[in-house]
Amino acid sequence: MLIMKINGNKLTVSSAGMPPALIFRAEYQEVEEVLIKAPPLGGFNQYTYRQEEAVLEDGDIVLLMSDGFTERFSEEEEMLGMTIVKHAFEEIAKETPDHIIEELNEVSRKWGGGRPLDDDMTFMVIKYTASQ
Repeated sequence: MLIMKINGNKLTVSSAGMPPALIFRAEYQEVEEVLIKAPPLGGFNQYTYRQEEAVLEDGDIVLLMSDGFTERFSEEEEMLGMTIVKHAFEEIAKETPDHIIEELNEVSRKWGGGRPLDDDMTFMVIKYTASQ
């Protein structure tokens, strides 16, 4: 599970066993990772989940994804992984949110070859625009 809240330009994220949130920083044209290492929800009785904060700037793009994408296996049993995901996101981040999701699905299809999905894949893409 991953929970995100945006209040003004402040992004707050908490995660329970999910891939990091990625932020494409428009000003620097690079991807920043908001990584929270934590077990899946309900894995431990007294685990205290933490949250991370980030400040969004005009034009930044936030990508949230389920682990079915980062853990996508190829026909050779290799996992897609965060390095490839971050690079793919950086290459397409200037597109519309719908197009970004289409392209990420295409990355998954190409990586998997003819192999069916092992897990669900969910994406959320948010383009932040500062209020004037």
